[in-house]
Amino acid sequence: MTSSTAIPNNYAVHVVQRLVPTIALAQELYSQPTAQTIEHFIFVNSHIQNGVAKPGQVVLISPADSMACTPAEQEFLNYARQIDDKLKELSFAEQELLAERYDLLSNIAK
Repeated sequence: MTSSTAIPNNYAVHVVQRLVPTIALAQELYSQPTAQTIEHFIFVNSHIQNGVAKPGQVVLISPADSMACTPAEQEFLNYARQIDDKLKELSFAEQELLAERYDLLSNIAK
């Protein structure tokens, strides 16, 4: 992502640790999400295929009251798709290891 369109402070990024249905993931990341919140979460994270998030995928956690896709959310989606393309080059075991060790790897890369 470019510095001019960085994710705003009231958003967060989450690295998926295990296979999890998208709706279940939204329910885990939000405290009692409304149907609208879940719908927006699925829309903003439409890079997730077949309703199941995989280890290593990144998801955007938007404010619970978000209703429309913002430019920052659109740029995040493009970024997430690029990550997914790279994840396809890894085995499932490698994807799990990457997700499990993400914090360590991101600190080393700084």
